[in-house]
Amino acid sequence: MDALTRSLPTWSAAEFGRRLEAQRRGTLVQFAAWDAGVPIGRAHVLFPGHEQWSISAHRCRCVEVRDVFVAPEHRRRGAATAMMDVVERAVSDGGLLRIGLSVAQDEDGAAARALYERLGYEFAHGPYIGGATIPGDDGPIHFAAVLAYLTKEL
Repeated sequence: MDALTRSLPTWSAAEFGRRLEAQRRGTLVQFAAWDAGVPIGRAHVLFPGHEQWSISAHRCRCVEVRDVFVAPEHRRRGAATAMMDVVERAVSDGGLLRIGLSVAQDEDGAAARALYERLGYEFAHGPYIGGATIPGDDGPIHFAAVLAYLTKEL
């Protein structure tokens, strides 16, 4: 966890610990991509029962991929594609047949939208405004974005 926190910081130093606890409860699975012993990417899947499992996931009857991130210096080399492949296989091996995710509709989300389209994700609903307040190291972080929800049958 120290390597993940150092190389792929999130909004809170305690976030990976919270995810590990949710993984122990069976409501989340965390994934990481590594290169030469250094974590370069991360993603996680939320299952029903996780406190952050979204209305969209409930509506689409799917598990939900979140926080797909590859360090900027490692992008465009296949890490996100490989990570999504592992995520999808793990979900499918667990007997689940549908996966979903939210993707930003602004220019910053263009590369992610192209990746998910190439991987077979299809528009389920949107656009909608998604927002959250998350516990940051320096206090709560509020954010909102215009999103679309995509799903894929596994």
